[in-house]
Amino acid sequence: MDGEISSLDLPMETLKTAMLGVFESADGLRGSTVRKVVEVLSPEQTVKVLAAVAQFQLGIRRWGLKRDSQRQQS
Repeated sequence: MDGEISSLDLPMETLKTAMLGVFESADGLRGSTVRKVVEVLSPEQTVKVLAAVAQFQLGIRRWGLKRDSQRQQS
């Protein structure tokens, strides 16, 4: 059993490193997209868009927490 676990350590570490790279790239893409959108919008539109994005993220977070809580109860 120990041999099987240790034989997975390197592939898992490689996968972890690759996934972190993907997440960093995605964050960069999101940031550059937001900057470009904000350049095109008026200040009032920018505030509305950013407020809507914040509300969306909070709603998703609330939904996730509720779902986790329901899973733990069952």
